[in-house]
Amino acid sequence: MNKLDTYDTFVFDCDGVILNSNNYKSEAFFKSTLKYGKENAKKFKNYHIKNGGISRNIKFKYFFEKILKKKDYSNDLDEAMNVYSDIVKIDLEKSDITPNLSQLKKKYKKQNWLIVSGSNQNELQQVFKKRKIDKYFDSGIYGSPKDKITILNELRSASTLKKKTIYFGDSLYDYECSKKCNIDFCFVSKWSELKDWKDIFRNKDIKTISSLEDLI
Repeated sequence: MNKLDTYDTFVFDCDGVILNSNNYKSEAFFKSTLKYGKENAKKFKNYHIKNGGISRNIKFKYFFEKILKKKDYSNDLDEAMNVYSDIVKIDLEKSDITPNLSQLKKKYKKQNWLIVSGSNQNELQQVFKKRKIDKYFDSGIYGSPKDKITILNELRSASTLKKKTIYFGDSLYDYECSKKCNIDFCFVSKWSELKDWKDIFRNKDIKTISSLEDLI
C-alpha cells in the first residue's frame, strides 16, 4: 500500500486485525447462550457474524429481545454476558497475534497508534498488557461499552486522532463507522468473517490488504 506515511494516526480494530480471534468470539457467543437451546444459540452466532464489530451489549440485548422475545431478561443478560466474558478472556490470551507487529511499529513509529474495538475495553487492556503488545498502542486501547462511532468522535474532540487518520478493520461495520467519522478505511481480509467482502467493497473507495504484515 502506498502513502501510508502520509497518515498521522493509525486506528486498529482488534479481532481479525491484531488478534486472530474472530472464530473464538463466534463460538463464545454460541456457548454462552446454549442453555436457551441449540437453534437459538445458532441464530445468535449467525447474527454476531453478520454484525461483526458491534459491542456485545447490543448483541446480547438483540438475543433476548428479538430471538427469545423476552421482556424481562436483566438477570439472564448479566449471566450470559458473564459466561461469555469468562470464555473470551481465555481465548484472547491464546489467539495468534498478527506477525511482525514490532517491525511494523518501527516502520511507522511517527504515527499515533490506537485500538478501537467492539470488545470490552477493560478486558482488552488486560489481555494486551499480559501479552506485552499494549506498548505498541501509545495513544490508547478503547472498546465497549461505548460504540465505535462514539469513541472515534470523542477521540477526535480530544485531538487524539491527529490530522489524517486511517482505520484498519475487518467488518462492514468498521467501514461504516469510518465513513460516518470521515476517516479513511483499509479492509484487512485474512481473518475476517465477512466472506463476501470482495463484492461488498468492489466499488468502494477503500484500501484492502490481506494482513497488517503486508504493510512492512
